[in-house]
Amino acid sequence: MGGSDPSGRLVRPFTLTGGRTRPSRADFTLITTVTAADPQPETAARPQPEHTRILRLCARPMAVAELAARLDLPVSVVVIMLCDLLEAGRITVRPPRSVTTPDPDLLQKVREGLGGSDTDARASADGGAPDTVKILIAGGFGVGKTTMVGSVSEIRPLRTEEPLTMAGLDVDDLDGVEEKRVTTVAMDFGRITVSDDLVLYLFGTPGQQRFWFMWNDLALGALGAVVLVDVRRPKSSFAAIDFFERRGIPFVVAVNGFHGEHPYPVEDIREALTLPAEVPVLLCDARERESSRDVLIALIDLLIAQAAATAG
Repeated sequence: MGGSDPSGRLVRPFTLTGGRTRPSRADFTLITTVTAADPQPETAARPQPEHTRILRLCARPMAVAELAARLDLPVSVVVIMLCDLLEAGRITVRPPRSVTTPDPDLLQKVREGLGGSDTDARASADGGAPDTVKILIAGGFGVGKTTMVGSVSEIRPLRTEEPLTMAGLDVDDLDGVEEKRVTTVAMDFGRITVSDDLVLYLFGTPGQQRFWFMWNDLALGALGAVVLVDVRRPKSSFAAIDFFERRGIPFVVAVNGFHGEHPYPVEDIREALTLPAEVPVLLCDARERESSRDVLIALIDLLIAQAAATAG
């Protein structure tokens, strides 16, 4: 995520911030919505080229994480530049209107949006920030979380992948995924526009144990989760299943068919993972958009059923 020059990826992005590594304000989260001021203040100093690009992208409301993905820059760098623009009066920011309580009507709207045709990114009807629904894509190391987010997101996903190095050999378990060369060190982020005023955000969690401390923050405000499973290494997903069970976050289990193969029936997988009958288990191919979308629809169906049962 550091630009097109791999040799400078550790230094080059922060030349855009004048060497600064910390933001001057605390206004920004990953899904804070940023919009360019219209009209632009006449008294403000002329923006730098990188700031001008941000203003161009933010002609419509855009989340910080999406902005970082479009700029191909680390979120930390983008936030520092956004602080500059906010202090100059060139942008406005709006906290996300997160939907954290399951509402059957809203969930049905999400389901209909997922089941319909592909949609282009659109601003909300009133020009402001849309309501947001947050879903996590979780699982063990190398189960296909980054692939699933990328296959179903309508935007170029924000990815925080870094090369695996010799330093991690004694820490990361590569058993069964010896060919893996990169790993997610923070999160994956994708977006699906459901309607003009409703957006579904996808957050992929890091799989290695040394990054599990981030899961609590990523889970805040999530309506539900998808737990991806690799049947070659089912134990790698036990921690994710336990995480959501302990916190009462609804989830479905999606068995990712590597090389397009599903050698075990669903009931055998359910038994191996000791899953209760009410937890849906699906076979999927995380590389395929329709397959990944079907998994999300299954999760929304679960949330609708639970919301209806609670209301009844």
